[in-house]
Amino acid sequence: MTGEEILKDAKKYGMNFIDDLNSTLEKESDRGIILICASTIDSVLRDLIEKYLNKNKGRKKEISKLFEYPNPLSSFASKIQMSYCLGLISKDIYEDFERVRKIRNNLAHGYDFKDFSSNEIASIVFKLEGAKKCWEFRRQKNPEKYKEQKSLKKEDVDVEKISKMVFVTTVSFWLGTLAQGYENLPDFMLDKYLNSDE
Repeated sequence: MTGEEILKDAKKYGMNFIDDLNSTLEKESDRGIILICASTIDSVLRDLIEKYLNKNKGRKKEISKLFEYPNPLSSFASKIQMSYCLGLISKDIYEDFERVRKIRNNLAHGYDFKDFSSNEIASIVFKLEGAKKCWEFRRQKNPEKYKEQKSLKKEDVDVEKISKMVFVTTVSFWLGTLAQGYENLPDFMLDKYLNSDE
C-alpha cells in the first residue's frame, strides 16, 4: 500500500469533518482553537500511520500499542515526524504541522495566557504556508473571483483576527488536502474571509 493509497483512505473524514471542525472553532477561545486544531491533526496523523502500518494484517494490536504512552508514537511530535518520514505528508505540511505543534506547546506549557495577538504566537503563525497555498489554489481555480487582493494599511491590521484566520485556514486546508486532495476542496474555505468587509 502506497502513501497515496492511504491518503485516499483518509476520505472517511470527508469535508463534513472540516465543516464541523470550523463550526466548532468559531465558538472557541484562541486557546481552544489552538488546542482543538493540534488535537485534530494528532488524530488524523495517527489514523494515517495506523493505516500505513496495518498493511501487514494481524498486527493491529501491536501497532495500536505504538501510540500509547511512553511508546515511540505517543507524542504529537513523533506522529508528525513519522508521517513525513513515511511519505504520508509533504514537506510543506510537515513544516506547518511542526509550527502548529510549537504554538500548541507554547500555549499548553506556558503560565501566562497567550492569544493570536501575542508576538510569540503571531510570529510563528505568520510563517505558516498553508494559508498562502490555499489562496494560490483558490486563485488558480477561480481567477476572476480572486484576481484582486485587498491592500491593507499597517494601522488597519488586526493582528489577532488575521493571525487567527491564517492559523485556521492553514489547518483546514492541510486537513482538507489530506482528506480530499486539491481538486475537491470546497469554496467555503476562504469565501467568508475574502468577501467580508469586517
